[in-house]
Amino acid sequence: MNQMYKNLKAENNAIILDVREDYEYKEGHIKGCLHIPLHMLEDHACEALEDLHQPIYVYCRAGVRSKVGCHILESQGYDKVYNLGAISDWPEELEK
Repeated sequence: MNQMYKNLKAENNAIILDVREDYEYKEGHIKGCLHIPLHMLEDHACEALEDLHQPIYVYCRAGVRSKVGCHILESQGYDKVYNLGAISDWPEELEK
């Protein structure tokens, strides 16, 4: 996560995407993130993520759903998608 975190912080217009369920998001999330649960991502990505070339960093609870989320976004034409993995690896305080 350290290098990914540095890359994310260096980006000016990156989106951090939380693909966890609503109850998980409410327990704590990365400040300023966009929340689209994984089961809704395929149908709702284009509404919230208009720029196919904008960097998108995806995370979840353990890293499995974020990997699937990255695959979904890439299959829809997004070309700068990165798997942040598990929220527990995030080095900053979470927002509730």
